[in-house]
Amino acid sequence: MASIPPGYEYDIFISYRQNDNKYDGWVTEFVDNLQKELDATLKNPVSIYFDENPHDGLQDTHVVGESLKKKLKCLIFIPIISQTYCDESSFAWQHEFLAFNEIASTDELGMNITLANGNVASRILPVRIHEIDAEDQQVIEQTTGSPLRSIDFIYKEAGVNRCLKPTDDKKDNLNNTSYRNQMNKVAHALKDLGSAIVGQSEIKSVKVSSNVSPVLKAESRSSNKGVYIGLAAILLMVLGYFGYTNYFSSDEKEVTALLIEDKTIAVLPFSNTKPDPDTDFLGFAIANQIIGDLDYNKNVIVRPASSVRQYDQEVIDAITVADDLKVNYVLTGTYLMQADIIRLNIELIEVNSENMIWRDEIQVDYNNAFELQDIVAKKVVTGLQVQFTDSELMRIGKDSPRNSLAYEHYMRAVSYPLSNAGDQLAIEMLDKSVALDSNYAPAYYQLGIRTQRITQFGMRDSDDVNLAEEYYLKALSINSELIGVIGDLATLYTEIGRTDEAIKLGRQMLEINSNNATAHFSLSYTYRYAGMIEESYSEMKKALALDAKNPRFRRLGLTGLYVGDIEQAYANYDLDPGSAYALTGQGRDLFRQGKMKEALEHFDRVIAMEPEVLWILVTTVLKSCILNEPEKGLQALKLLEQANPPDGEALYLYAGYAALLGDKERSLRLLEKAVNLGYFNYPFMLKDSFMKSIRGEDGFQELLLEAQAKHEAFKEKFF
Repeated sequence: MASIPPGYEYDIFISYRQNDNKYDGWVTEFVDNLQKELDATLKNPVSIYFDENPHDGLQDTHVVGESLKKKLKCLIFIPIISQTYCDESSFAWQHEFLAFNEIASTDELGMNITLANGNVASRILPVRIHEIDAEDQQVIEQTTGSPLRSIDFIYKEAGVNRCLKPTDDKKDNLNNTSYRNQMNKVAHALKDLGSAIVGQSEIKSVKVSSNVSPVLKAESRSSNKGVYIGLAAILLMVLGYFGYTNYFSSDEKEVTALLIEDKTIAVLPFSNTKPDPDTDFLGFAIANQIIGDLDYNKNVIVRPASSVRQYDQEVIDAITVADDLKVNYVLTGTYLMQADIIRLNIELIEVNSENMIWRDEIQVDYNNAFELQDIVAKKVVTGLQVQFTDSELMRIGKDSPRNSLAYEHYMRAVSYPLSNAGDQLAIEMLDKSVALDSNYAPAYYQLGIRTQRITQFGMRDSDDVNLAEEYYLKALSINSELIGVIGDLATLYTEIGRTDEAIKLGRQMLEINSNNATAHFSLSYTYRYAGMIEESYSEMKKALALDAKNPRFRRLGLTGLYVGDIEQAYANYDLDPGSAYALTGQGRDLFRQGKMKEALEHFDRVIAMEPEVLWILVTTVLKSCILNEPEKGLQALKLLEQANPPDGEALYLYAGYAALLGDKERSLRLLEKAVNLGYFNYPFMLKDSFMKSIRGEDGFQELLLEAQAKHEAFKEKFF
């Protein structure tokens, strides 16, 4: 087979002792799971050599075939390091590990590869499944000439030293590691090495014959030839993984390579060295501001503040959090407020290697605290080996406050929780901020967010949505490219029926930063209201691929429902696990599936939480539908309708509840409001089981035709 760079047989070679696979097939399971993890991490498959044939008990008469030497011409070698792997009489040690060490040390790539972040990594990527003897570790390190840096799959208890299994509970493991997280580390380490190898090979333009299949035929595992999992050429792997641009001719494919590194980072809330209620707010607030600066950089994918807020004032392990948030880098640290000075001690960590890229101490006068975000953001992108463009720096410059007290009020407001009480406190603090500094766009942005939240979840006067819009527009008048504002304004416009404007804003976000997950979320949200279900689902997948743990994306739960992917819907709600919003949505989906007992359990959990009144009313309505208590349900539904929510989809859902409760008049009235307010998801209206009781009504058919007309007009205009 052909491989890129030329002369290499496989992307990955798995070396192990047969004894380590006899007991429970651990190595076979590892390879299977690695394939799945790579499938989830990378866009195209890779080729892996893994031979299940026994080779232990090597004798002097044994001769290594030329076929094995050929297979050892691979890019990356993974030895499964066990208590017996370093046995000098074993086949794996003599004819795989030592042979590859010699080959890689003398071939054109060399053993050590410089990664994009400047770190150096070996093409030998050890996976250790046991704590090994000191002399064995010494043998490995003497052979390779470098310290043993392994990714460990070890389960440890008192007197226990065995392989980590997928079913092991992280809490019981003294190493505090989980199988899935370690597997994810292996996949990302392979991804980083693959990228760096191509960069080192200086592939700029490579021609690939058009008759080469992108997927190789898999061979039997019992074959001496091992197992192919994947791909015809390593070039196709790298192009798919790392964002190359392709241009094709008729007879052959001309591939022009432009490497785009996967720079995903989480900025964690900073810890107060001397906890103090008067300064504790700074930990999350400073992180939030750094995130805002990094969000402008097209070459960096930064997790939003909503994803890291949960870690504020918590004792956390940065590497564990990185696994949870699916990032390659973590920025973490501490701060100390003394007199009028803020001292920030920070470090940037590369997750896969657990190496510290840099550590620094930054000190500024408290009156100039806003300088911290710009200083840190610039250091971060330098550490990631990217830079801010002039236009990106110009956008950041527009977000500089002019009054230190106004900025303090703003920072305090940002730190308040996302709840009715927290929103009200934040609004009071933000009012003080803009009174002192009327030209700080982020303060108006936060006013828009908090006002919209109170209107939506606090059942406040629906006219307040106009006030939220004013705040968003004021922020954009100061900084027209404040990407978060554009996204939230697009959401607001979607909910109140200004769909065309919402689409334009969503596409504007992509022009500013095509790697911004919120931009794809925004488009998914708008497409959903307009009934472009498949397009909505596609944008949802893009958003989740870029930011798989963003709790704001819980709002995509209904997208999964509309396309018929209940499992995805349930998973989307779990982005904000245990919240009243998530439990209500999941309970409603269980109701639709006829799982009434489970649905009731979800609704009871919500009510027991004593959340905002909105969720108590909604779950009361849904419980009444299941328990056949129409009077109780209609009483709660009446209160929901009286709140006059400025959201077409909410009105549509209420119409479905009314239909279930037998109030056809109320159902049609709410449905009319929904369509008039810009909810015209015609494809779902056709099949929504909640609407069964009114489907034969003339009023329903008329509204269905109106929704169809709007849906078709939207489709014609934008697709």
